Amino acid sequence: VVLGCHSMGCSLLLNFFNSASADVAWKERYVERFVAVAPAIAGGSVVLPRFIQGLRLPGLVPGVSLTRRLFTSMPGFMSLFPVKGRGAWDWDEVVVQTPWRNFTLASVEDGTFFTDVEGSLEDDEDNLDSWWTGRT
Repeated sequence: VVLGCHSMGCSLLLNFFNSASADVAWKERYVERFVAVAPAIAGGSVVLPRFIQGLRLPGLVPGVSLTRRLFTSMPGFMSLFPVKGRGAWDWDEVVVQTPWRNFTLASVEDGTFFTDVEGSLEDDEDNLDSWWTGRT
């Protein structure tokens, strides 16, 4: 069988390949090829600014704190955070620059990204919102 996947479907298929149900003998017997198109297997840095600023849909979704709670309640969103150990990321690379700190992927792993962003957002939400205006 040739198995193909796209985007987050590749993460699901990889999870299956790593499960006890798909041991090496099973994969060698049944899987001829694994084709991943735009896989999200190692995560992406684009979700980090979205976590800080929330989703901007004027008139549809109110406020950063609500959209942050919405995002973090979705397992799919959290699975898109960069993943350590798959060789895709330089762990000391700065991926988010804010007025108060530059964040590396290591700060995502150790949790300081989340604790620092939460505190800074509560302290100065208006400043952060104006700082992100026009940024992608």
